[in-house]
Amino acid sequence: MGMQTTFENDERGNRNARDEAYRLKEPEMESDRAKVYQEIVSNDGITLKEIADKWGCPPNCISGRITELKNDGFIIADGKKYLPNYKGKMYPHTIYKATAGGFSH
Repeated sequence: MGMQTTFENDERGNRNARDEAYRLKEPEMESDRAKVYQEIVSNDGITLKEIADKWGCPPNCISGRITELKNDGFIIADGKKYLPNYKGKMYPHTIYKATAGGFSH
């Protein structure tokens, strides 16, 4: 009975490939994390949308780094700001501020 199904083999292969891709991308992500943190510090609070607009990239390029910084306690959510979407409709966006501890990469 100890045979693995094709699905289990595929899942393990997918996990290994994902882990390897993450390992290769990690130094770049760490650098991006430092850039996002510095942007938040420099602006004494800023939204993800404002960073994305300022940098000319889509929000999903930044959201992962925001989540990491928040989970690691380097930034906190500190209120909301209403900003327009591309059609001019106003939507709430979370303002992020740095915590007192600082960030070192």
